[in-house]
Amino acid sequence: MRVLVVEDEVEIADLLTRARGEVSWACDVAGTGAAALEALAVTEYDVVVLDLGLPNMDGLAVCRTWRSRRGCTPMLALTARTALDDRVTGLDAGVDDYLPTPFAIEELLARLRALLLRSGAPATYSPTPSHRMPVSRLRLQLAARFAVAVLAAVAVVDDLNRRLPVRAPPDEIDRLTERVNGLLASLAEARDRNRTFLARAAHQIKTPLTVVRGESTLGLERPRDNDTYRAALERIQRAADQMVRRVDDLFLLAQAEAGDRPPMQDAVELDGLALECTDLMRGRAQQTRHSLELERVEGAVARGNEPLLREALLELLENAVRYGEAARPIRVAAYAGHEHATLAVTSAGRRCPATHFRSNE
Repeated sequence: MRVLVVEDEVEIADLLTRARGEVSWACDVAGTGAAALEALAVTEYDVVVLDLGLPNMDGLAVCRTWRSRRGCTPMLALTARTALDDRVTGLDAGVDDYLPTPFAIEELLARLRALLLRSGAPATYSPTPSHRMPVSRLRLQLAARFAVAVLAAVAVVDDLNRRLPVRAPPDEIDRLTERVNGLLASLAEARDRNRTFLARAAHQIKTPLTVVRGESTLGLERPRDNDTYRAALERIQRAADQMVRRVDDLFLLAQAEAGDRPPMQDAVELDGLALECTDLMRGRAQQTRHSLELERVEGAVARGNEPLLREALLELLENAVRYGEAARPIRVAAYAGHEHATLAVTSAGRRCPATHFRSNE
């Protein structure tokens, strides 16, 4: 017969361990309610000797939890509380028998034999030598259950929105399973970030490519003078340079989203940035019958990250061209106030659907 003794008092636990040696029963000892539930989850015991006065998680809570998991192991409660209400509460919680303390060893053994007879388990058992809670074996069994949970997690990797089941109330393996579910959630979040990054990369590269295509199309429509061709080629060259910068900027954005704070030490000339981005987007605006106007551009220097500011301004211009009403001007402003600087793009157009915006919360 295998007995689990749940007792936080070392002297009592030692006494019970030596007592079972007299009848050749195998005995494990758990000092807390949580340790008892872990042991019950991985080992089939014939009977449990349960101290009701455990710290943190008392014996009745252990019994209720184990019964809620459909555990039917017979339980003998050791307690100094012998009032009628206490006994009724314990029996209702699932305790099978009571033994008030102090108790006689002979009575303890007799009650255990009676519980075994009622449960149908043999009253003698033996060849296992005397030992306390086999920690290494218990951990091995816990590791085996956890390995099964990990294998189940691997099975759901193709669908990172699925989660492994967790029982309530959870035991140690369920808490490990919750960690696996947290890992799956992190993987799903990383996957979504990667998808967003790839979509953003495709969009950002398309914009300067569109500029190149638009400028070349306009240049080939009809003969133009050399100055016009030269201006178009300069815009194409700037768009090509912009593609190179955008690749670098995208990696910078990826680092920022990963938690790395980008450097903010550039002295950015806002008026020059506004002129550069507006000129770069003129060909794209003409294709959609928009005009770009510099509304308020003043000499202003702001401290920040120039690639990120350039990316933000070009993104605003691209959205204005894409969603703004045709033949309505798109106005660009860049100026400094007393406490802050402003880069602004305004246009008239339909409201963007809420699904186009991504929450930063």
